[in-house]
Amino acid sequence: MDEILGRLDKSTIGMLTDYQRESYEWSADKKGAFYWWACGAGKTLGAILWSLRELSRGNRVVIVTKAPTRYQWQDEFIKYTGMDEADFHILSGRKPSEIPDVPVVITSWSVIMYWHEAIREWGNKKYSIVYDEVHKGKSWQRKEKYVTSSGAIGYRYSHNRVGIAALLSRDAVHRLGLTATPIPNRRMDLWGQFDLVVPRLFGTSWHFAHTYCAAKTGKYGGLETTGVSNCEDLKNRVASYAHTVSYDQMARQLPVKRRELVFLKQSDLKRPKGFNELYKKAARAGAQAKFEIDLMRAAASKNDWVIDKALEVASSGRRVTILTGRRRDVTDLFLHLRRRVDKEVDCHGITVTSAHGGLYVHERQSAVTAYLSNDKSILVGTTYALGEAIDGLQKTDMVIFAHLPWTPGLVTQAEGRFSRLGGDRSVLLYYLIAEGTVDEQIADLLTEKLDQLTGVIDDDQADEVASVLLGDDDETILDNILMK
Repeated sequence: MDEILGRLDKSTIGMLTDYQRESYEWSADKKGAFYWWACGAGKTLGAILWSLRELSRGNRVVIVTKAPTRYQWQDEFIKYTGMDEADFHILSGRKPSEIPDVPVVITSWSVIMYWHEAIREWGNKKYSIVYDEVHKGKSWQRKEKYVTSSGAIGYRYSHNRVGIAALLSRDAVHRLGLTATPIPNRRMDLWGQFDLVVPRLFGTSWHFAHTYCAAKTGKYGGLETTGVSNCEDLKNRVASYAHTVSYDQMARQLPVKRRELVFLKQSDLKRPKGFNELYKKAARAGAQAKFEIDLMRAAASKNDWVIDKALEVASSGRRVTILTGRRRDVTDLFLHLRRRVDKEVDCHGITVTSAHGGLYVHERQSAVTAYLSNDKSILVGTTYALGEAIDGLQKTDMVIFAHLPWTPGLVTQAEGRFSRLGGDRSVLLYYLIAEGTVDEQIADLLTEKLDQLTGVIDDDQADEVASVLLGDDDETILDNILMK
């Protein structure tokens, strides 16, 4: 491991947890492995260590992740390893082209089916794959029938994300699957993930269903796979390939409060609506009012990313609070989250509540109480509405600041709601910065104000926030933030 650690930034070596080091050694000789780690446990850094070993072996690396997190993976690699943008190529769009001679390619589940031939040609069967959010490959429907030239019936991989991912896995040297929710709905979900990471381990989906899911003919035909069977055998076989980190294990090795900067590229943002009238009113009210509207517009542009992240974390049994800028955004986020929860099987059981300035204090507290009644829970609110006289937010696992607090007072005030007496868990604070918006100026302005504050009163908390917003040790992010 010493050779690999030598490729990491010195500060990164000091922050490695025991389980990250352990997983590196544990997975060394495995063709396929899973990191089933709780949300916030550092799966990305664990996968970067794994990837560095693959690169040292002469293998190229493919990262398959969600579309909005492709650039975050690149930024994390650069921050932790000292690699630069020239070492990566990010695949997007549905029109593939030749992939340049780089060691790492990053693509998404949504376009992988269009790039598989280019990836195979680039990798020349000397590539390894990291499947981020590997539960997205849970579907067992990855092959389809077709008629061969001789008229016989054959089977081939379907042109969908799981079919193409399975095809790529067959050529890969090593495979790593990352998820906090290995069984989003039922036991049958495991087969598809194992077929990607450890192909053929469990045979066909039919065999897995009958061996471990007590499969039987359904009431209306088809196969009913909601049962369980041969539990001990499945548990033992899975344990050989899955490195597990529970929330409690993670919390013992991480700080009570952690901050992370997420820089969203233009391609990851949506174009928010409903701002024309607000701009007209702001123009009459002055520069300060326009500034506030720009900040709200930036917050609204991040909604798609925010929704995906909140559902991902909540589905694994964690509480998430989303802070945004205006009442309309609270309503939009709330409605979209509820639709997703009602529609998507993986999200069933998640509680979604909201609070904004149009509610009385006791109504906001009721929303928080409902939020606390379920471990799988999301609370959406404006920063101001979830302020004083509201109790219980210290039992939150993750906070997403879609609307950046833009004064030192707002930063410390907002963070103080989640890290206070009575808190019983580690909280991860996400600060989102949208490329090409007022967010970049806010980060610059806020950093300057926080620096002035720390120079006067030696405020460690303010200094830490400034460090995160600056993206210390990450020149790429810093350049983008300071761009005017």
